[in-house]
Amino acid sequence: MGQYSSLEKDYDEIIKEADEGENDFLKYASNNIKAWKRMNLNAFISKLSQGEENNFDIFCIIEGNKGNEITKFIQNHFVEELLNEIKLKKDIKNAIKETFLKMNKLMEGKAGMKEIIDLKKKNNEEVMNNFKKIINDDLKDNNNKNELNNNEIKLPEEENKIEEEINIFEEEDEEILDYTGCTLCLILIDTKLNKLYFGNIGNSEVYIYKKDNIKEMKSSHRPNEPTENARINNDSLIINNKLYGILTSARTFGNFAYKNIISDEPDIQEYDLNIEDKYIFIANESILNIYNKENIKELIEKNENNDLKEILTNILDNKISKYFYNNNTK
Repeated sequence: MGQYSSLEKDYDEIIKEADEGENDFLKYASNNIKAWKRMNLNAFISKLSQGEENNFDIFCIIEGNKGNEITKFIQNHFVEELLNEIKLKKDIKNAIKETFLKMNKLMEGKAGMKEIIDLKKKNNEEVMNNFKKIINDDLKDNNNKNELNNNEIKLPEEENKIEEEINIFEEEDEEILDYTGCTLCLILIDTKLNKLYFGNIGNSEVYIYKKDNIKEMKSSHRPNEPTENARINNDSLIINNKLYGILTSARTFGNFAYKNIISDEPDIQEYDLNIEDKYIFIANESILNIYNKENIKELIEKNENNDLKEILTNILDNKISKYFYNNNTK
């Protein structure tokens, strides 16, 4: 089961975190699907009208692995640091690069480490509460309605075993950084200059849809890609197209156990927006394993009469939850 819950849920019971908003320049919708995972490893950032002149719209997809502590840390700090760097440097591309390179340093500091430890403790509590709920629901389904004293949940004899599984990471606190991490894909739109900036570590992609064509903005950091493979320079570390047989990206935040190989330097691109650009679609690796850019275009056009939030929900409902169910809950 790995990261997945043992509770077999109905297809329609997937958990989503949806958001939407607008300003004078654009409308956006975002959706983060949990499916049947014990915790959501991914996150998004949507910030409108940021900066001294309120002219920056900022969107990020953060994709986590082996936990979500680093994901949440990045979600808490990335935009603030980016705006500070832009204010200092007055050069957006340089500010994007410096912000990416600053994240790991912030994590390793005393304040950063304390925040990540606190996030891990909170996760342990949430996962344990989820297990208790699952067990309690199963007991009710089996008509095992025991009298509960003071409304407390009684766990079966396997309680100690479950507690031990939940606390598997409670070793040295610093090891949290070693084996958890995340990637990040950034879109920053300067509404004053009609410019779009793309910054990325990982395998997320951005598609800009016009009436008759699609503009791609992407940079794959899979370990077997020629650039990454040459940088790693050790084929024995790449197993089944994954770094150490674990990581699908050779550039991440965190994952300090592999810091001699992992990079946190982003690829950065710039694009001049124009009136023909109708939709901008940002997708992480999980989405791209199922859809390609043409599939997404067809789904957008099929749902074009709906609002953005509906379009995005329909895209996820079309395949994602069934895919998770068929492949990960057996």
